[in-house]
Amino acid sequence: MNAQQPVIDSWSCPTTIFAGSAAFRHWCEGAATGTHVLVVDAAVWQRHSALLATAGSVATVQIGPDTSDSERLEMITAAMARHPQATILAVGGGSVLDAARLAVLANSDARVRPALAAGTGMAMFPAARDAAANVVCVPTTIGTAAEVSPIAVYRHEQRRVMVVSPALRARTAIIDPTFTATVTRGSLAAGLLEPWSRAVVPAVCGQRLLLADNLAAALRQTIEVLGCELAAGADEPALGGGAHAGVSEAWRLAAALSSAQTHTAFLSLGRSAFGHALWPFATELSAAFQVPKSHVLTWLVPAWLDGVALGALGPAFGTPERVHTVLAVSPGDAAVAFRRWCAEMGVAEHIHMSTSAIPDMRADERSPSTPSDVVASITATWLTGGFFLAGVTEAEVAWLVDRTWAERVR
Repeated sequence: MNAQQPVIDSWSCPTTIFAGSAAFRHWCEGAATGTHVLVVDAAVWQRHSALLATAGSVATVQIGPDTSDSERLEMITAAMARHPQATILAVGGGSVLDAARLAVLANSDARVRPALAAGTGMAMFPAARDAAANVVCVPTTIGTAAEVSPIAVYRHEQRRVMVVSPALRARTAIIDPTFTATVTRGSLAAGLLEPWSRAVVPAVCGQRLLLADNLAAALRQTIEVLGCELAAGADEPALGGGAHAGVSEAWRLAAALSSAQTHTAFLSLGRSAFGHALWPFATELSAAFQVPKSHVLTWLVPAWLDGVALGALGPAFGTPERVHTVLAVSPGDAAVAFRRWCAEMGVAEHIHMSTSAIPDMRADERSPSTPSDVVASITATWLTGGFFLAGVTEAEVAWLVDRTWAERVR
């Protein structure tokens, strides 16, 4: 049986956010130089070393693309041991920011490392509700909102651990579009899907809450408008438009703030802390397909909406009325609109390009898993005795996995 789900009844956003085109320089002007360990994506360091040097870091840990999560954790931990008074300045995508925040949490809580080594499901570490990690996060991608999130993901031997703690929230976040100037249009488009789901899914799956419902609807609409603007060509004026022109700084800042808003607004207040019914599916399917969650959502979201429309998924996944409240259309129409939105942004082409680096395999051959493997994993890890998926049946799990699998190859 599922454990009783706690309802969020207090709110704290302990992260100080600097946002704007010169946000990093602004923060550096007020920061104490020589008191930071810089943890940075190696590619980001190559592009922005001069700007990052203004922070006056005492050590630099460069994270390469092939560095495993366990190696990242050890590298950051070693740097922290050499400079115990330093603050971690983490610059990179969600995986780099997650590694930095997890290293700080593991340094203060001996229970963390054994939980990470176990490599399955979810691990929760209670802390003061206004707790924050001694980390400054500078995201260089859009969508994960790791810079303001109480959640981090740790990858261990093809498995993923979802770590939850108030102490994972960074003390400072710097949202500066300077660091997203070279992100491709496809990656920007895919980066809108996770915040869309974080706003929409818990609201649809939850009960009526007037403020939270309207916040979710407004944020959903904002993210969809951003996607439409991207498809239409949200170009830097000086570049004159065109398929290869840079996306405007104003667009990138708005997208990044919209993503962060999903963790800092009152969207979840009064709702279950585990109301994102699609999260376990996205986590397990991401591991099975060996692609990011944003890729999975292009298939999972329309499958979910179709399930609500057809009555194949019960109230734990929402109702047609709840879909209409948040999405302003019926579930079936919402599924069609979501597919069209993704198509207009070119998400499918981005997925094809990002997975084509795996040689000599068709997309449907890249995963050794089968739908039944994923169903078994979701059932064992998330459904049986877990906090997520309260009121969900194994039949519903199997239906949604099968439908998502079919959506992936349609």
